Amino acid sequence: MESFPPQPRYASARRRAQWVCRLLVLQVVVSSASLVFAWSRLKGWPALPPGAKQNPVSFYGLIQSLLLLAKLFAWLLTAALFLWWVHRAYANLEPLGARDLHYTPTSAVVVFLIPFAYPFIPLRVVQELWLKSEPPGTETGTEEPPPWFIAWWGNCWLVYNFICPTGLAASAEAVKQQPGWLQVQIFVEAWSIATALLAVRCVQAIDRRQAESGNRQPQLDQPPPPPLYQ
Repeated sequence: MESFPPQPRYASARRRAQWVCRLLVLQVVVSSASLVFAWSRLKGWPALPPGAKQNPVSFYGLIQSLLLLAKLFAWLLTAALFLWWVHRAYANLEPLGARDLHYTPTSAVVVFLIPFAYPFIPLRVVQELWLKSEPPGTETGTEEPPPWFIAWWGNCWLVYNFICPTGLAASAEAVKQQPGWLQVQIFVEAWSIATALLAVRCVQAIDRRQAESGNRQPQLDQPPPPPLYQ
């Protein structure tokens, strides 16, 4: 007797999405602290404590290093959980009725890790996640384009990947109290905040769309009623 492979089943990605959003907010908090610190130094305050006046570079460098380590930790943790969420959310597309997908759950994650590809292709993955999470043919499925904030996130993500190395260099050079590098750091931190906030909006919108489609699955999957015999 021929056996068939088990069909993929829908599993909510809500918990993963919630953790991703929390970590993105953490990134916003850390970047905001770094932005405020750079801006305050550009304005010449806060005043140095008495013990640090003899070596201000070391004092500022300590704070800058702590902020940089916090940003790196938050970024790595957010990236790992974001890819974890992408894998689950993409695996849900087929059980929700999506067809003609351009990626598999694994390849949707891998494209974020490929050099020279991750600045561009992730936008396509996120767009497909939104479009296919409520495929045409369901009760409310539409062919409307993705909302504005997904395209804005893609543009911010693209630019951020090019200015991020400059931001790291600015963080190192800003220790020397150079106004030009402090201004660059402020710009990069502000851009990072905007990118993270747009990412929160994207994750929440896709998760909500999948949840609404998932709630209709029991009705869509119910067997037909038995025949009536008279």
